[in-house]
Amino acid sequence: MQMSLCSPRSEFIATAIFAVLTLLTLGACQTVEYKTVSEQVKVAAVEGMIDRTLFEPLDVRTFSRVERSPNTSQHASFKRQWPGSYLEAGFNGSRVFFEVGEGDVHIKISVDGQEIHSLIKPPIGVYEVSGLSNVDHVVRIDILNESQVAPTTFGPIFGQPMQTTDAWRERPVQLEFIGDSHTVGYANTSTDRSCTPDTIWRTTNTSLGIAGQLSEALNADYQVNAVSGRGVVRNYGGGTDPTIPELYNYVLFDQKSRAEKNKWEPDIVFIGIGTNDFSISLQADEHWSNRDALRNEYVRQYMTFIKRLRQRYSRAHIVIWIAADPASEQYIGSQTVVANLRSGGETRIDFVPITGLSMAACDWHPTTTDAAQIVAEFLALIDQNEILAVSEHSLSLDN
Repeated sequence: MQMSLCSPRSEFIATAIFAVLTLLTLGACQTVEYKTVSEQVKVAAVEGMIDRTLFEPLDVRTFSRVERSPNTSQHASFKRQWPGSYLEAGFNGSRVFFEVGEGDVHIKISVDGQEIHSLIKPPIGVYEVSGLSNVDHVVRIDILNESQVAPTTFGPIFGQPMQTTDAWRERPVQLEFIGDSHTVGYANTSTDRSCTPDTIWRTTNTSLGIAGQLSEALNADYQVNAVSGRGVVRNYGGGTDPTIPELYNYVLFDQKSRAEKNKWEPDIVFIGIGTNDFSISLQADEHWSNRDALRNEYVRQYMTFIKRLRQRYSRAHIVIWIAADPASEQYIGSQTVVANLRSGGETRIDFVPITGLSMAACDWHPTTTDAAQIVAEFLALIDQNEILAVSEHSLSLDN
């Protein structure tokens, strides 16, 4: 089915909503088990060197914030720290290789849209995906875990170049997600609210969170700029690490290299922050004299951050969402931000309150089923307001 640039795409969105609601009905991925597609497809560490006469570094496509080394080449290793990072490369033949660098990662390997394997904290080295049919393929590597402490490195990806790029088309939609642990997918595949740090690390899966689920439903590329425990003006427990607005402009958390837009021009930016700003009572060493002062600064700085985003993304629709009680400070504050911006002339912004989540994951966080419920709310908003009726990107979809 072909849909034009001016189509509201309601039929497509309705199909996506149905898929997400089906996940809700079935209990959507409370536990995750990775299996190879067939016994012939294998992922294994490589002993020795890759034969560079047969396999070459491939062009890699990524919209994640990464630092390339060397930074002028597509055939590079990538240093990354923001969650939800993924890299894709087209290749031809039955084998493809990828290199894992420094830093602990939990990665998911997919070929032609099918998940084939996962690796948890693989040692530094080269890994081979083998046993595929001898045709063109697209390999995708998703990094599932959060990497707050330090960045990790990945790549290059080696193989034989594709014979045609027909199977590797750019996706028609771009989505950006800014937030805290709810956006990260903090321990979202866990089955208990009480967890060890290792369990939290292993059960965090951004690709099964809000960003991954919504992007799959809309056939979108996505970028996740979120950090657990961070807020707009105040972090969880009053922590003094950089807040989300302070970190946002940078590729890595060392705040040395600024993130350039390049080809990134999101159609929709989803922002879910505020829970951590009001997590505990004010401490003696904090500069706010009372809660009113904290609430006022939260609203003021949140509005400033969104105005900065509007300058960066002039055509994007902005969705502010919060999963909180309607009487809570973060709910009222987020709602006030949107109301004030609308009063000031902002027209492409919506407030989406989320209620009724189970919060059954570690430390009372949303599960993947909760994420599916949030995604259903987003899809309904997109459909009702025809937000993707006219996109900056091609909206001709084969469905």
